[in-house]
Amino acid sequence: MHAFSLHYRTPEDLDELEKQIAATSHRSLLLQVFAGTTDEAALTHLLEALKSRFADACIIGATTGGEILSGSTRQNAIVISALAFERCRVRTHAAAGTDSEENGRELARTLCWEEKPAALIVLADGIHTNGDALARGIESVAPAVPLAGGLAGDNMAFRKTLVFDRDRLLETGAVAAALYGPLEVYQHANFNWHPIGPLFRITRSEGNRLQEINHIPAIRFYQNVFGVQLIPDRLERLTMAFPIILQLDDGIQLARVCVAHTEEGDMIMAGNVPEGASFQFGIGSPESIVRESCEESLQLAEKDIEAILTYSCIGRHMLLKDKIEHELMPLQGIAETCGFFTYGELGRINGHNALMNNTTTLLALTEHTTPPRTRTIQCPVPSRRDADLMLTAMANFARYISSRLEGENRRTAFIAEHDPLTGALNRFAGEKILALLRSNGSEVPVTLVMIDLDRFKQVNDSWGHQMGDRALKLLVGFFRRRLRQDDQLIRWGGEEFLIILRGATPEQAAPRLEQLLAGFRSESERRLGFPVTFSAGVTGCDPALELDTLLKRADEALYQAKEKGRARVEVAGAAQPDDTPSDDGAPEQAPPAED
Repeated sequence: MHAFSLHYRTPEDLDELEKQIAATSHRSLLLQVFAGTTDEAALTHLLEALKSRFADACIIGATTGGEILSGSTRQNAIVISALAFERCRVRTHAAAGTDSEENGRELARTLCWEEKPAALIVLADGIHTNGDALARGIESVAPAVPLAGGLAGDNMAFRKTLVFDRDRLLETGAVAAALYGPLEVYQHANFNWHPIGPLFRITRSEGNRLQEINHIPAIRFYQNVFGVQLIPDRLERLTMAFPIILQLDDGIQLARVCVAHTEEGDMIMAGNVPEGASFQFGIGSPESIVRESCEESLQLAEKDIEAILTYSCIGRHMLLKDKIEHELMPLQGIAETCGFFTYGELGRINGHNALMNNTTTLLALTEHTTPPRTRTIQCPVPSRRDADLMLTAMANFARYISSRLEGENRRTAFIAEHDPLTGALNRFAGEKILALLRSNGSEVPVTLVMIDLDRFKQVNDSWGHQMGDRALKLLVGFFRRRLRQDDQLIRWGGEEFLIILRGATPEQAAPRLEQLLAGFRSESERRLGFPVTFSAGVTGCDPALELDTLLKRADEALYQAKEKGRARVEVAGAAQPDDTPSDDGAPEQAPPAED
């Protein structure tokens, strides 16, 4: 394989490229055009020139948010990348229309059905294409084909993007080039955007249309967070700098940026934003970006790479500005490196096709047909200019504050829902659990148990509140060791506790509670020096009854247990004979010292 590239200005610029390609014994030729203009007349004129000069070439191209030429960047330029394959074959196809998933299926059916390619390069329009749906459509037909490419740009105007092949320009749709034959492919994705701040939730969305965040219209939410003056005129640019970072179920972090917005206040994202998903805003770390690029370059240098195609998010260019070449420079030391800055990057994550944002993706190729070149990898030292230092410091500071806030939020949430003395759930948490239980229902029986320590005031009055606190903590610890994982113990108030037993009827729960009563009497006598008992009222969680009614029934059963002498279990509505009052376990001697 031979890789060439040039900055195109006039048709005469193709002379040198034509000579270079003519000097190779190539079997097939792929030309990729990365254009910093959406002028259709100019692009049509270029395509005619390419077809007349390179009659056998396969051509695909896209408008961009910036171009990459030999490891350096261009703006508002046209860069042509030529890959002359000695052993591989190339086929291209274009799929027009706004149904992104069907476009993906069409590309895969046409290019991957009869023969599996070694790689599939896909370029899609950056305004109308749902990159996730496109990637999903390709994977549904060709699940194991390495995917690379990106969504076209228009230099942050967010008005019109184009993709094209030899024959036509598309404002909606995608083009693809499939590479067949003995080709080794290496892929890598460099992200290094760090989530900061609290978690937010997507409360309404449809595909890649983001409608509500935390039950607030999406654009209004951005106004609240970033300031009214920035929204909506610069909304898309803002999300490139501060993307949404989705926290997916498999632990993957995936960025999303906005490529358009509607008058209704919806944000059109480059890829899907699942309803119910949590996210944080992200901030880039220049130092991490440069460091990982150097590490990846050193790994690629050990392989016989002949060409590197780079599809990088324009958000990275916004962050690093002219320092973006620090990420690209080491790659050019390995092989000819070309590509463009995208509105979204196509690739594979954990073995599946995906649409990424704020990522640099690499497709490194080799046929092992050219002599190994001398590799000079220049890993730049990150700049120590004040502006760069401040940017890195801001990213680090934001991550530090974010981690501290997360820890504080967890601590605050725990304090809000737990009793500080015993560590049991408090009444606030218990009421939330009961409300959810009532609204969601349960497939198994649920029993409510209200328990109360007997003659607790006498313990406090006789032996002090410290001994009373010990008795409460002892009770909570005792039940924690014996209740099942799905059961919940709640300090309802004072010496009164509520237990929620799942998967048990009142008739099943009552004998078990009597065993626990006997066990607690013995343990309290051993640990405190005198026996402490409790009384319990039990009722089933009847879905036909209001919550207040259920709690009242448990309270009434508890009252019956107290009336019948304490240290007993009563089931609401159960007919039981009168029993002789039992010893309530009031202390008769001074307790031992604290153990």
